[in-house]
Amino acid sequence: MGKCITTIKVIGTASLGLATGTAGIISLKALPNLISKNDEYSVTNFANAIIGLIYKARFALLSFGSLATSSLLLGFFQSPTRGQHPYLIYAAVGFPISLVYYAFKNFSVEKKLLAIKEKEAAIPTLKKKNQKNDGSKEKKEFQSSLDNSIYQDIASSTSQEDEDEGDVEDEVAHAIIKKEATLDLKKVQYNYKIITGIIGFAFAISTVGLIGDKY
Repeated sequence: MGKCITTIKVIGTASLGLATGTAGIISLKALPNLISKNDEYSVTNFANAIIGLIYKARFALLSFGSLATSSLLLGFFQSPTRGQHPYLIYAAVGFPISLVYYAFKNFSVEKKLLAIKEKEAAIPTLKKKNQKNDGSKEKKEFQSSLDNSIYQDIASSTSQEDEDEGDVEDEVAHAIIKKEATLDLKKVQYNYKIITGIIGFAFAISTVGLIGDKY
């Protein structure tokens, strides 16, 4: 029974370590790399990279954090009275505290990041409007009794100018979306640093307590 409880405590402590490492990698490596390469991505690819990272981070942290909390609490309640050390409770609440912080500080920011594709789809373009209007313009010119060549040249020139203007508007709108997403990613990065600190502190408490159990 004693060995089984010790094993459970070790699993809980190791899971806290993995959760700390995951949050640290996200805040110190994954997010900075994504932010630094935003100019290399189109809005769609940038959005896909962000969405993938967010869901992977959530899955990893929830998996390791839940395993850590449940193992440490189980180790506390299954231990005999003399073995129910407070450090198990202190370490066990580390992940729930970080989860509360995540819910209040990070969730709303990530929600905005997950909606990037919707923002891109909502961008109005003059090019699309021109494509719809091209057919009606050609019909009017054909029915005109004046100099057709002059009117056709004017129409094509206007259409080309509108198309160029639509391209510029698209580029500006996409740049704004990427800029806003980059600022939100920096907020997420800061929040993950705080989460790393919270879980890391719990991991340190659990490690010291586990060593104290043996010595």
